Amino acid sequence: MPKPKRLRKAFLLPAPSADLMAELQGLLRQLHPDDRHPDRPWISVLIIINYETAGHPDGFALADAWSRRGKAYKGSAGVRKYWNNIKSCPKNPLTIRTLRWMVDQRHGSTNTNGAIDNKEN
Repeated sequence: MPKPKRLRKAFLLPAPSADLMAELQGLLRQLHPDDRHPDRPWISVLIIINYETAGHPDGFALADAWSRRGKAYKGSAGVRKYWNNIKSCPKNPLTIRTLRWMVDQRHGSTNTNGAIDNKEN
């Protein structure tokens, strides 16, 4: 039986760099899935990880592991439902800069250089 197209395509994607994955992991350790920032909820973090890892399975594993820490976690299938429906916004994507900004905001930093708008790292 042939694999679904989506799965076959995902494994053809180049894996995200080790440096990128390490930075994402470091930033995610400083955020909690239950944090309620008014502008950037849980789904925004998934969008960022998806964008930065180009939807790679390693990115999903990271998003799922981070989500697992939250009270509302309902298993990998719940995260996968959102992950598979994320659409890229090429004109103004949410990127790692937004994640850095979220960490700064959580820690009360006044540095806003990593602001939300984002094509550049």
